[in-house]
Amino acid sequence: MESKFDLYSATQTLILELESRGDAKNAEVLKDAFEAGSTGSEICMALRFHISALIRHRGLTATENVTVRKILHELQKIL
Repeated sequence: MESKFDLYSATQTLILELESRGDAKNAEVLKDAFEAGSTGSEICMALRFHISALIRHRGLTATENVTVRKILHELQKIL
């Protein structure tokens, strides 16, 4: 069964959340993953790397933590 999860929208929402609380550095890293990748696989691998780093960062709000873990879960299914 195909997933109905919208990776792009979830990541864009996370980027906006990070920016709204002043975490421009991590927001920019996630934006760059989309802009620098030329294929879907490259984008997903970069997102997985940076999302994993965000989880280790431990400076996320509860909402952001749920979002990054959902994104990581979906990335692991894709890759």
